Amino acid sequence: SATVSRSDQSAESKWSALCPPRTVPRASASSAAELVNRLRGLPPVMMAMGPKSLEHAEQEVDRMATYEYLLSKGPAGIAALADALRDPDVGMRQNAALALLVLGDGLNAGDGNRFAPAPIESVLPSLILALEDSDSHVRGYAAQAIGRVGPQ
Repeated sequence: SATVSRSDQSAESKWSALCPPRTVPRASASSAAELVNRLRGLPPVMMAMGPKSLEHAEQEVDRMATYEYLLSKGPAGIAALADALRDPDVGMRQNAALALLVLGDGLNAGDGNRFAPAPIESVLPSLILALEDSDSHVRGYAAQAIGRVGPQ
């Protein structure tokens, strides 16, 4: 039996609230690229003023659990998000840039704790390229993520 970190336990509890127990994904069972792909189809804008419906609430729980799983993957999770900045689907690029922004700023765990900011410095070249994306949301999220890194 694999050891499950606090981050994995928190994410699994969120997933289990939405999924039957047998379908709850485990971070160790999914590659970073598979986890990033879970962002496909989510609205690329987080609910700033709280979810407007049960569907929105479920989407945000899904998003945050996916972010936590990506954090548990370490550098591979961040690299998979950087790869997704080149996806042909604009929604996927928006979600990848948003994820890098949120993770680079530090993820609020929802229980009063906050994860340390993820080290997104390694993907600065991808974020810089995303500043030239055709979509203004991708460019904006990338610019904000770069700003979170600060001077090198």
